[in-house]
Amino acid sequence: MSNAPATMDWVRSTRAILRDSEVDFHRIRPWVYWRDMLLGTLIAYSSAGLFLSAPMFSIWQLVSFPVAVFWLYRVGSLVHEVAHLGGNELRSFKIAWNLLVGVPTLTPSTFLLVITATIILSASMGLRKILNTW
Repeated sequence: MSNAPATMDWVRSTRAILRDSEVDFHRIRPWVYWRDMLLGTLIAYSSAGLFLSAPMFSIWQLVSFPVAVFWLYRVGSLVHEVAHLGGNELRSFKIAWNLLVGVPTLTPSTFLLVITATIILSASMGLRKILNTW
């Protein structure tokens, strides 16, 4: 327990440094998200394609498999960072991520599910209005 005060001092001093810094560490930089997703998706799918098309147990498969796994994991994990953003932040990025990564890997984000549910609800409400007017 004697280390607890020292740990708390370290945390407090780090928070103070970050708070007083002129750099905004929480600023959203959309180009970073887009670059990571597009480059990562290109590498992941290229490596996966090479793995699937290479002869069984060839050097190409041995090299491309870990590369594909790493980049698919990285691109898949990118949506975790986006989940911490507000509902309207990087909206086009969320849609693009779901179309390029989420749906093809069968891991769509809840953002896509909410949009789909909204569209279905809106359509069914519109259909009810049309049917009620007849």
